[in-house]
Amino acid sequence: MTKRRLVLAGVTAFAVLAALGYGLRGELHRVTWLWKEHRSFQRFLAALPATRQADLSVPMPDGVRLATDVYLPTGARPPLPTILVRLPYGKTLYGEARHWVSLFAARGYAVVVQDMRGRFASGGAFAAYSDAAGDGAATLGWIAAQRWSDGKVGTIGCSALGETQVILATRRPPVLAAMIPIGAGGAAGTVGNLWDFFGLYEGGVFELASGYGWFARWGGERHAALNFGPIDYARGLAILPMRDAVARTRPDQTGYAALLDGFSDPAYWLASGFVTDADSFATPALMVDNWYDPNVAAALALSAKMRGGTRPAHADRPRAALRPCRALRRRSGRRSGRNRHGAAV
Repeated sequence: MTKRRLVLAGVTAFAVLAALGYGLRGELHRVTWLWKEHRSFQRFLAALPATRQADLSVPMPDGVRLATDVYLPTGARPPLPTILVRLPYGKTLYGEARHWVSLFAARGYAVVVQDMRGRFASGGAFAAYSDAAGDGAATLGWIAAQRWSDGKVGTIGCSALGETQVILATRRPPVLAAMIPIGAGGAAGTVGNLWDFFGLYEGGVFELASGYGWFARWGGERHAALNFGPIDYARGLAILPMRDAVARTRPDQTGYAALLDGFSDPAYWLASGFVTDADSFATPALMVDNWYDPNVAAALALSAKMRGGTRPAHADRPRAALRPCRALRRRSGRRSGRNRHGAAV
């Protein structure tokens, strides 16, 4: 074997070992993280004043089935009002979902937590947010048909958990009695000519930190491709074009490039399910956001849109509340200027 071939073989072997090493580190990171979250969830269940019906399979109109947990408060007599939380981050893993389960189960509500399409044990492929309205409406119908349900459902949640509420409400479902979207400006779409899809555009400029960061971690269309390992962000951002940044980080389909390519295509965004000026609302709502959320202007535009679509005499017209806190914080400071506030939701 010539010296050149020896060098080539050595470089190839080193590259393979390095790749295997990175893969093993990523897998170890993933397994360790999931194990810690599993232990944390078991402690959560042990302290919860509710019984859990785990991994129910809720059918969607196209035959896809979504993994769903139902929490029924201990000692409560059905039929019960229900809180629905739909999310792409894992129904047993995500701390915010556990927070709402604890909060509302202790107050006598049934709580339904569902993995969105393409995530974890749910079937289908994830997309932001072409299936959010239809899947949400089908889930509301399923809840209303359960023996423990009184037919009234409220929704709550922050960021993606809030954006899907707003998009669902464009269907004006009668079962949806109230909603509290938090930090949900990313649902705004073309409302008020904002073009603020998924909270990743501001004034037509793409927010690279939010867009690349989210899709690098969570953009996989199917559960098998979710990325729980370490991410080499520097590698993705090292060279142009930024359109290919996520593809340099992960090989699977994520929708990131399509989101960039489709920005100036109204048909693409209409098919994606974001709110448009043609939509209307009938659900009592409290839009909650914070002063420092990059999408607060979009949240206020959504709130104004909701108020315009409700009956003028309705006592529960949509309202908006801005809090002095950071994103994803469920509690805020007690003072804002001279005004004193109670605990936030």
